[in-house]
Amino acid sequence: GNCGNLTAAVGAFAIEQGLVDKSKIPSDGLCTVKIWQKNIGKTIIAHVPMQNGAVLETGNFELDGVTFPAAEVQIEFLDPADGEGSMFPTGNLVDEIDVPNIGRLKATLIN
Repeated sequence: GNCGNLTAAVGAFAIEQGLVDKSKIPSDGLCTVKIWQKNIGKTIIAHVPMQNGAVLETGNFELDGVTFPAAEVQIEFLDPADGEGSMFPTGNLVDEIDVPNIGRLKATLIN
């Protein structure tokens, strides 16, 4: 699997650790970082905000599951459904699943 919140941190880490060619890092704007995600065998692209030659960490962007606002890092998952089948394999945005000893739960199943 893959965690989107942690994926957003990879681009900034790569820039900070000198893993991105300095000629490709803008002083201000967005730095595009290609990430190879071994677990899913896919390339992910992170657009990391830069200000005065440094990764911009603070901002007003809020995301569910993240404790505080920060700078927005846009993430592109290239061909996430692997070119086969549907993004939603059951054809439903929400399914109900019977879980023994718990009951019925609503879930979104994504390829």
